[in-house]
Amino acid sequence: MGVQKTKYFSRNQQMREWFQLNDAIDAEAGQIPCRQAPDLFFPEGGTGTAAMDAKMAKKACESCPVLNMCATYAIRHREEDGIWGGMSPNDRKEIWSKNA
Repeated sequence: MGVQKTKYFSRNQQMREWFQLNDAIDAEAGQIPCRQAPDLFFPEGGTGTAAMDAKMAKKACESCPVLNMCATYAIRHREEDGIWGGMSPNDRKEIWSKNA
């Protein structure tokens, strides 16, 4: 996934991209895993059940039609929690540190 270097965006730009992502999700209706089981994508803690939920969420993302758009949004706008675009917070932090 070719994500540009992380930079800060205006609140308006972020909101535009948020609405674009949500429109894409809505267009796909029942094919979006995070809409079917939202709690799975925001596991709490780093071990046990939460770790298993995160692994399952990342696997579910593989078939999502908006995977790349979701991942790009989360990276660009520094989403620090949850599974976005098949990536955990640690996955995103690694990308941010490489782009710093």
